[in-house]
Amino acid sequence: MNIIMYYSTSIFCSIDVSSYAATAIVGVINFLTTLITLFIVDKVGRKTLLLVGALGMCVSILAAGLLIHIFNVDEEREGGGGSEEERQVVGYFVALLIVLFVSFFASTWGPVVWVVTSEVFPLSVRGVAVSVTTSGNWNGNFVVAMVTPLLLGSVLKTAGTFYILAGFLFASFLFVLLTLPETKEESLERIDELFLILWLQKINLFYYMR
Repeated sequence: MNIIMYYSTSIFCSIDVSSYAATAIVGVINFLTTLITLFIVDKVGRKTLLLVGALGMCVSILAAGLLIHIFNVDEEREGGGGSEEERQVVGYFVALLIVLFVSFFASTWGPVVWVVTSEVFPLSVRGVAVSVTTSGNWNGNFVVAMVTPLLLGSVLKTAGTFYILAGFLFASFLFVLLTLPETKEESLERIDELFLILWLQKINLFYYMR
């Protein structure tokens, strides 16, 4: 997500879309869709939202990357990218997919991750664990801020950067699917049991698949 928020101006410029207007729209969508989570997180469930969000972000950013790559929209690519009208139309479709990506993030992973981290750790280590996860988040932000310009300026360009992001998002989908129990309407004590049950199920499955 921070790839989009930090470098949206550069990304939109590369696809011939008004960068300042598009960046403003992204910010507004990010704010408004975050509010949706307040009303659905306890109804839909944490795990469901994270799965839907990861898959939605993966599909939307992958589609954006494919459009940029297939139609050669990135203005820095050699050889141009078709007519000006074609580039502009494709650029608007890519911008729409980026807005969709932001909507999925802001209504799922953006706020829900913080809910999950406040619930899943045992009381004995919760303070330290939440501090470690918060530190990891900001360290990750630092890495993204440093690496993204290198990716955008390399042979990968915008499309390749989006492919990498889609890969990480699919990995996140699998991680949540396989390791996180649903914590909706569960007591903090019960959540510890849910993790134990989940891992016992995985061990039994592995044993019978041998």
